[in-house]
Amino acid sequence: GIQTLIENFPYYQLDTIPAKMYRSNDGPIDTFGVSATFVSSDRLSDHAAYHIVKAVFENFETFKQLHPAFSSLTRDSMLKNGLTAPLHKGAQKFYREAGLL
Repeated sequence: GIQTLIENFPYYQLDTIPAKMYRSNDGPIDTFGVSATFVSSDRLSDHAAYHIVKAVFENFETFKQLHPAFSSLTRDSMLKNGLTAPLHKGAQKFYREAGLL
């Protein structure tokens, strides 16, 4: 049933809860869930969106340490997986400059 759900609703994906994230899970647990998406208003200036995305990507390893769920993120997957809204023009500018888009 999980594979059918993922195929029919692309905002769901297979995922793994890392070992030790919770007291009761000594090993990794295969599961599924929704991808987190950073959402902004189209009223956010291109300048602000650009610098927010730039700050995350220029400090990527530090960003990944902010929450255990971020540990498996990759620069590439953040741009390709779970996008449920159009990319902000400011974010697009950074992604192009970084060679990710």
